[in-house]
Amino acid sequence: MKRKVFFLLTLLSLIPARKAAAQGNTPALPDSIIPYETPAARIRAYGGFHAAYADDLYALFSNPAALADINEQVSYAELSANVVDFNLFSLFLDKEETASSKFAKQAELGLQISADVSGPLAIGKVKPNWGWGFFNVSRLSVRWGGLDGTKEEMWYAYMRASEELLWIGAYGFRMFDTGTLTGDLGFSVKTFYRLSYVPRVWLQMIKSFLEGISKDPFESQLGIGVSIGAVFTAHDVFSFSLVVHDPFSPVYTVSYRDIDNFYKQEFADNAVIPLTARPAFGIAWKPDMTWSSYSFSSFVLMADITNIIEFLRERGIERFRYVSAGVEITLLEVFSMRAGIDGLSPAFGLGFDFTKMKLDLAFYIREIGDDFGDFSVMAGTVSILWRY
Repeated sequence: MKRKVFFLLTLLSLIPARKAAAQGNTPALPDSIIPYETPAARIRAYGGFHAAYADDLYALFSNPAALADINEQVSYAELSANVVDFNLFSLFLDKEETASSKFAKQAELGLQISADVSGPLAIGKVKPNWGWGFFNVSRLSVRWGGLDGTKEEMWYAYMRASEELLWIGAYGFRMFDTGTLTGDLGFSVKTFYRLSYVPRVWLQMIKSFLEGISKDPFESQLGIGVSIGAVFTAHDVFSFSLVVHDPFSPVYTVSYRDIDNFYKQEFADNAVIPLTARPAFGIAWKPDMTWSSYSFSSFVLMADITNIIEFLRERGIERFRYVSAGVEITLLEVFSMRAGIDGLSPAFGLGFDFTKMKLDLAFYIREIGDDFGDFSVMAGTVSILWRY
């Protein structure tokens, strides 16, 4: 019964709510919207999505034009867990030692751990020309530490939890085929819903934390979006691609002071915040491996500018935040080795294909500071996929 009630309230939250009377502090709306993405280990292991190389269900996200020439695949479920490592060293540093960057000034983190869990919903299908999928992602980020190093502020906990649902459909078609050069075009349409809970609690006051859950702010986001892409392939070996993610993706965002206001659908603030358009360019090289033994199934090299606008706007090493590259080698059509970089953060991983079940592992560095080297942490992803 409780599940039915919560499900009904969630559906009601999609309807524009009435504004609550002013009281206390109004929860601030976010400056920007985090794009929906799945933490799949295969993608992370070779440096993120690559516009010119998409051969599975995630072509729906990386480049819908790839659907013009893709093998049929059906997905039943997926469970991907992405865990960011914790860091203890800053607890033992002086404030002056850790205040060298904007990020350190904002919060001297003592211990951090976060997890993204995708699944079990990963229901979808791709086949030549079209595809669709329905996904969910649960996110949890927890940080312990001190804001200004004073005794009163030394121990606090920040937590952000969210649940996301997304439906996406895409269509791709071949524009031309000259025998040596092909050109494909595609587009995708998506809609997603995200419900977030953002409390800030004191570790010494566990009782207050439990009592305060109902008094902490909530936030809901309902968005739609489109992406469009093109890919050109020469001699079935070289590919180059251009894709624009979210050129039109408005997100209706609503903040609630507490769970009671969420139940009553009395919002504190609301606004339509568009996702930022991200034009990307990618190249890929996949040589013909028929000359090799059967054990060497495939070899792929990939490189991308993940956001052309930001790449041109930045200067120096900061440009490389928007550059990624990767390699994938598959042996016996069962075992894969992967490596890559994503904004100068290295990554590597392994994959095993057991026909109807796939197991992928990835390890990579995540930079959570304002600048490279500010606050780098280790992260790992494990994905189990049931698809064929």
